[in-house]
Amino acid sequence: MHKLLKGFGIFIVVLVLTSMTIPTKNTLALSNKSPVDNCDVIYFINGERVEATNIVIDGEFVRYKSCDNTDGPTYEAFKTDVSKIKYANGSTLDFKTDSDIDGDVKTEPLSIFAFASGGVGILSLFAGILGGLGILFALGGIIMGFISKKNIKQSKGKLRGKGFANAGIWLGFGFIFLILLALILVILFIGSIA
Repeated sequence: MHKLLKGFGIFIVVLVLTSMTIPTKNTLALSNKSPVDNCDVIYFINGERVEATNIVIDGEFVRYKSCDNTDGPTYEAFKTDVSKIKYANGSTLDFKTDSDIDGDVKTEPLSIFAFASGGVGILSLFAGILGGLGILFALGGIIMGFISKKNIKQSKGKLRGKGFANAGIWLGFGFIFLILLALILVILFIGSIA
């Protein structure tokens, strides 16, 4: 009887031990997914791939947190640099349409003219050439720069050249500032002579 009870006790212990679930990688993934398994994936145009969470698409930016550090900083990328986002639930958001893939991203021609026009305005001031035409070039740089920035924004990534447009605007305003400064100095000089 004692052997029977001892055998029955061993049987119960073995039964309890075998019925217990030992946490493995597979059982953990099924029962309680870790944060990395619940991550979305952001694919960039340059081939980079980032596992992210808390993705917010805001205007021309994609903001996200790293899956490795959900309490860490919020990162942001230009929407034009992202090709697609694959969400943890299996859905995908493509940023590049077929028309984008067929054609290359082109530089907005007006932005180059804005930069050149603003540059000619500034150069005319220092070189002493073109006289009053420098003001027209400067104003042209400012106007073309703003139009170019608007066109680039509306192109949804098909046009680039924002830097040229900004440079044209700033060169134009720089020319106007220098002209106003020169006029003020001339007025002060004439006032001191009289």
